[in-house]
Amino acid sequence: MSRALWKKNVRESRWLFLGCASILFVFCGVRVWIVSRLEMDRFRNILENLPESWQKLAPVPIEELFTYEGRVAVTFEEPVVYLMMAVWAITRASDSVSGSLSQGTMEMMVAQPLSRSRLLWTHTCTTLAGVCLLAIVSLAATTCGLLTSTATLPPEPVRIPLLGIALPIANGPPQEVRMSELVAWQAMLPAALNYACLGVFLTGITTFLSSWDRYRWRTIGLAVGFYVVETILELVGLAFAGLDWVKGLTFFSAYEPIAFVTRSRSDPDYAWCFATNAAGKHGATHLGPLGCDAILLLLGSLGIVAALVIFCRRDLPAPM
Repeated sequence: MSRALWKKNVRESRWLFLGCASILFVFCGVRVWIVSRLEMDRFRNILENLPESWQKLAPVPIEELFTYEGRVAVTFEEPVVYLMMAVWAITRASDSVSGSLSQGTMEMMVAQPLSRSRLLWTHTCTTLAGVCLLAIVSLAATTCGLLTSTATLPPEPVRIPLLGIALPIANGPPQEVRMSELVAWQAMLPAALNYACLGVFLTGITTFLSSWDRYRWRTIGLAVGFYVVETILELVGLAFAGLDWVKGLTFFSAYEPIAFVTRSRSDPDYAWCFATNAAGKHGATHLGPLGCDAILLLLGSLGIVAALVIFCRRDLPAPM
């Protein structure tokens, strides 16, 4: 019976996963190629000429985006990448309880020789497996983009050895360098791990909402509404200096893939530290990448545990 339940969950979710994974793979690969085509000097000029009010909306200080690592890491904060993880986590988690109740199939499922906890846990594990695989797909696509794309570097300036002066005169033709030589794929590991933890958090929150609700449409509406409100609070915290603390109230304060990558460039040990003495962005936290990941995992796990308790104790309504 357990094997049949696993097969049912995989069968119901495979097309959604394939769709999200395909879009994610193509987007991340193309995003790296676009980064390789835009010359660094032009990119710097574009960012430096942005109004100061727009620069405040950047996830990290503008100067941290003047490196190839930072520009590639921006991929993990693109709306499409956000959307694919949110679509998978919210769609699948909302189907765990309220989805079956809306379809009228829950009564048939609980009538089988299976505990309620196993029903919910099997469904949730399938969703979490998809979350991990989507994070792996994003990392694999980024790696493929780094291996197949080349960047054009400006020629080296003429240097006077004894004086240590660099003259603004081109010394040879522009160089074509493979992106993998400028950015190591391992540098994206903290961002991919943070991306997976975001998916766990969204899964936990949506599963919790689904565990006590009866209608799937309402569960999806509440989950999407929560996501939108958190996004608005993040933008408010970024846009107004006096409201920096607002961003600390959102889960986005623990999702900082660009900052993790750019700071790890100068301090490799930072990528795998739980806490750091230096304050994080906006001075809101002293946690390192693993500490932020732990917060997302903890909140997601609490949501799943609460959902198990509620679902095992609640009275299920009769099918309509």
